[in-house]
Amino acid sequence: MSSSISRQRLLFIVLACGMIGAGFVYSLALGNLPRFPDEKDYMAIAGHLLRGSFSLDGQTPTALRPPGYPIGIAVPVALSDSYHSVRIAQFGLVVMTAWCLSRLLLIKPAHYWAASTVMLLATLGYPAVLYAAGTLFPQVYQLSAIALVIYLLQSPVLNRIRACGIGLASAFASLLSPTALMLMPAALVFLFFRRYGKSSMLIAMIAFAMPIALWTARNMVVLDQPIVFSKNLAWNIDNAVLEASPEQAVSAREPKDAVQYGVERLLQIVSEPQIYLSKLAGFFAYRNNMHVVSESSPTRDAVMFISYYSLILLVLVRLLLSYRRPLQPLEWLVIGLYLATALFHALVFTRIRYRIPFDYCLIPVAVNSLLIMFPTLAYRLGIAVSLTRKENSKTSSDELV
Repeated sequence: MSSSISRQRLLFIVLACGMIGAGFVYSLALGNLPRFPDEKDYMAIAGHLLRGSFSLDGQTPTALRPPGYPIGIAVPVALSDSYHSVRIAQFGLVVMTAWCLSRLLLIKPAHYWAASTVMLLATLGYPAVLYAAGTLFPQVYQLSAIALVIYLLQSPVLNRIRACGIGLASAFASLLSPTALMLMPAALVFLFFRRYGKSSMLIAMIAFAMPIALWTARNMVVLDQPIVFSKNLAWNIDNAVLEASPEQAVSAREPKDAVQYGVERLLQIVSEPQIYLSKLAGFFAYRNNMHVVSESSPTRDAVMFISYYSLILLVLVRLLLSYRRPLQPLEWLVIGLYLATALFHALVFTRIRYRIPFDYCLIPVAVNSLLIMFPTLAYRLGIAVSLTRKENSKTSSDELV
């Protein structure tokens, strides 16, 4: 058994190194230049952050962007001030995320390295996440934070350190982009139904609130404005209002903060619910109109169509197959998180890149449908499938201590 585990571990390491190496080659092909205006902003803020200033020019403090991503990429930027270092780090995070989420697969605990390999291979079936790893946007970092929360939630015993980790990782995901704001409520619902105790929930909530409160306090002191996430959040909500009501003259609108724009958006949805339903349908789209025209093509649209709707189809198949193997609690969690995020995003923005971290979290659910349908094939590949709750209950408590 030990030699088999060693081979499984070696295979995973080889594939992981291959993916990171491929990411390096891909980065070289892209060049050491930004493709999107946002990328330049993030690199500038990260560079100045290393010198002690959260700003675009090194002098004027800003809250234009949320703080999570500049803080996250500051480490690779410190090692090498180039776009290549950030992209390579992000491909490494994809590997780490695959390892974390592989624990959701219906594969027996003794085959966890094989499960990690399966999850890494399944990543190739959803190229959007690899494309995201090649861009300087917060989606891959956000995905890794979500995966860490899911990994911590799988423990049968939740101590204070893990509860704190869940709160901090959820806060980091939200400070990367507020598109992940449904993560903490979903985690709390999971903790409640799994009866982990009120103290764990309280610790998680405090750990979640503290980083966001500190960032807001910084903005109050430095900018004299109660900016919770970023200035561009208010602009995005305002754009959502104007998109639904283009007759409103931009010049006649008074500047507001994110909360005021949010209230206006909610009133707009209440008066015209079809606007919200249209946005909700847009969450499940396979293409968006790109501002950078060179990043859009029929081939990319076709790849996204096939990969995304295949993923959704397999998730639906998994629900249908629940009579053969009931869904695990964490499978319910990722599906619930996905639907809650769809409802939340429809309030403001529904773009594919905002959805990518949540799409990726559905991959283990989709793979489980294949494991249930083709267990014989899995066994021939040396993977022991767990098709009963009793088998799966012998989970990774030892690894999580």
